[in-house]
Amino acid sequence: MHTKSWKALVLFVISYVVLYLLYATQEFLPKWDIFGYSFLRGDPITGYAFIDPLFLFIPFIGFWLMWLGLEWYEHHFKDEFVLNVPFALLYMVAAYAVWFVAMLGYYWNNAYLVEIARGGKNAASASFAATLAFVQEQFIPQLLQSPFFVFVLAGLLGWVSYLLVRRFWGEKHMHVAA
Repeated sequence: MHTKSWKALVLFVISYVVLYLLYATQEFLPKWDIFGYSFLRGDPITGYAFIDPLFLFIPFIGFWLMWLGLEWYEHHFKDEFVLNVPFALLYMVAAYAVWFVAMLGYYWNNAYLVEIARGGKNAASASFAATLAFVQEQFIPQLLQSPFFVFVLAGLLGWVSYLLVRRFWGEKHMHVAA
């Protein structure tokens, strides 16, 4: 196996353990706690340690999609923009904007259907105002308890790992001189 592949695999395992420990030890991230990870805080083991496979595979998907996407971008565009902090910030802003739009669309659809069932005359605008207020209030709590948050963090750790390999572990692409 190529040394870059080994480095990537080691960094993935480290990232996975970091995400696992973050969710197991932080009180503000309760989602994994209901799946039996509280034993890492010293609580007695109750239930199954791995109930939801979704949470086990999301870090894998987020990390490797970011890693492979960065390799593809660098290979095809011969650009190192993806190795800069503005890219990571753009990634985070875009990811949370997508989450906001998804929440808005989901809850607006539900509120619109309820308003129509009630016989409201101006169902679209009334339901949008209520939905916007709800989404603004529930954005962070629902984000922290969603698998999407894990996906975004895994992608960010994939970016950090790619940056470490490219900048600090000597894996630099040879650019063709123009």
